[in-house]
Amino acid sequence: MITLVFRLLLFALAVFLYMYDPSETVLYSIGWYILREVVLLAIIWLHLVVGMMFRLIPNKRISMGARKHFFETNLKSSLAHPKEKIKTNIHKGAATIAIVWIVLNAFVFMLMHLAGLLTLEIAVIILLSYSICDVAFIQFSCPFRFLFMHNRCCTTCRIYNWDFLMITTPLILFPSLFSLSLLTLALAVFIRWEFAVWRYPERFAIETNPGLCASCNHCNAKV
Repeated sequence: MITLVFRLLLFALAVFLYMYDPSETVLYSIGWYILREVVLLAIIWLHLVVGMMFRLIPNKRISMGARKHFFETNLKSSLAHPKEKIKTNIHKGAATIAIVWIVLNAFVFMLMHLAGLLTLEIAVIILLSYSICDVAFIQFSCPFRFLFMHNRCCTTCRIYNWDFLMITTPLILFPSLFSLSLLTLALAVFIRWEFAVWRYPERFAIETNPGLCASCNHCNAKV
């Protein structure tokens, strides 16, 4: 909830700085530019980079759903499950979500272009709106879960660590040190995750990794 509130504040600040630009004097213009183009982007960059580093380095500061690809979180089950069957189950809906996300963003980019609003500032606002949805889906209800994957919860989510690549998608059209650094790190998180999914599928299924349901004894969630 703290992360959600923080991202909401960042979004509100970004919209405010975009909509209300006091340009009566040179001093105001310079100060506004520094606040919007330097301070705000630096805060966003630092926030996202720290979050992505937690996904790359084994640690216990993030949820099990985000760190189940690490070796340290894998508690092997004594039950035998065919590897191919596990792969089939955990990959359910992932390809569809990837296609939907690409089409959705292409549509958003096209609308912004036609409206003459396709700028870095708007891309950052879209990025922040995606970041809000990311946390809101975890806290409340995730459309990817009930529309495509039908998994029990975020702990067993196949695409959990796709989030940063999804969040930074709007930056693709605006190459800069800010955007390229975030996209590169987001891609590293995605590749690290996908490597583990395909190489160690047993870490992602509750049938083969009891650690995923260690704290879910009283869970009533329906698949």
